[in-house]
Amino acid sequence: MINRINIGIRPFSINRYYTVYRGHTNISASGRIWRDKILDYIKDLDITLTDKPLHVIYDFGFSSMEQDIDASIKPLQDTLEGIIWVNDIQIVKLEVNKYIVKEDFISIEWNELKES
Repeated sequence: MINRINIGIRPFSINRYYTVYRGHTNISASGRIWRDKILDYIKDLDITLTDKPLHVIYDFGFSSMEQDIDASIKPLQDTLEGIIWVNDIQIVKLEVNKYIVKEDFISIEWNELKES
């Protein structure tokens, strides 16, 4: 079972991931394209869905300093719901790192925590 994924894709901003239409929040067209790229990349990986409390580490590689680190968290968490974790409320410890690099990337690591 793996607990770390590295994806060569630009982290996506929540500001573009969701759209509101007539009072309803939906994933935007560009958000669906980004989500589908993530899902296509991880579809054949040996990932076991967990319902345990989690410690999650996100490493975001941006090719520009302009990208806001916190805006990239929620789209990724929602995309991975039902694949890595049942619900993102299971994430009880979160570390997020931002790197300025030539090629964008996302790295996700997760570890189950002992329930107390």
